Amino acid sequence: MFMEAIAKGINLPISTKHTTEVARNIRNKDLAKSMKFLQEVIEMRTAVAFKRFNNDRAHRKGKGMGPGAYPQKASKALLKLLRSAMNNAIQKGMNPENLKVSRVEVGMGVSKHRRSNRRLGRQTNILIEVKEND
Repeated sequence: MFMEAIAKGINLPISTKHTTEVARNIRNKDLAKSMKFLQEVIEMRTAVAFKRFNNDRAHRKGKGMGPGAYPQKASKALLKLLRSAMNNAIQKGMNPENLKVSRVEVGMGVSKHRRSNRRLGRQTNILIEVKEND
């Protein structure tokens, strides 16, 4: 039987560009490895390689690493959603050791005016889907 678990984050106050780069790094990986990677990014031990949104981005240490950064806010949001997806999978009776991040979708949310600095506040929508490895 084909089973999946989903977690969504709607209108999160984080950068869509940073979230897109982090999501590219965790897509199609084991859930445990993805969570460990995000924790290392939050602690600034591992950088995220920026492939698309890398203008004026400095190079970072690491094997095969070019332009990169430590997007902590986006990593915290994705880590929270990964934990939510894992809990949803456990609730459905799936084995948490065999979970794989099969889909990560990132999109722009609603833009709202922020009163303090008179500019648009960008928001991001995220969808994470995990499946069991066969």
